[in-house]
Amino acid sequence: EILPRCGISVLLLHYPNGLPDALRPDGRSSEESVARTAEHLQALALWYVASVQQPALPVALVGWSMGGAAVIEAGVGLLGRLALRGVATIASIRSVKPTSPKTLVRAGFAAAG
Repeated sequence: EILPRCGISVLLLHYPNGLPDALRPDGRSSEESVARTAEHLQALALWYVASVQQPALPVALVGWSMGGAAVIEAGVGLLGRLALRGVATIASIRSVKPTSPKTLVRAGFAAAG
């Protein structure tokens, strides 16, 4: 409620059936779950920017735990495709491609420990 009044839109991702893939009975690996979630996030972000017809709309991705890993991977996939301004993680799991954090840093995003 407060963020939209400040001109900030938020898209919140949910896991289908309330569980990440890695915790479901069919038990995908966390790497597969991160990749799948990152793909969904990229598609959703591109759809949103196109639907509001504002290609320069600043976008920041924020994720916690597995969501942190997903926003790192999605951020790499979105570089040059929309106006990505930031990627932030909180207590992120390490299930990311080894090159992804370096790719974001080379693109101008600062890394913090």
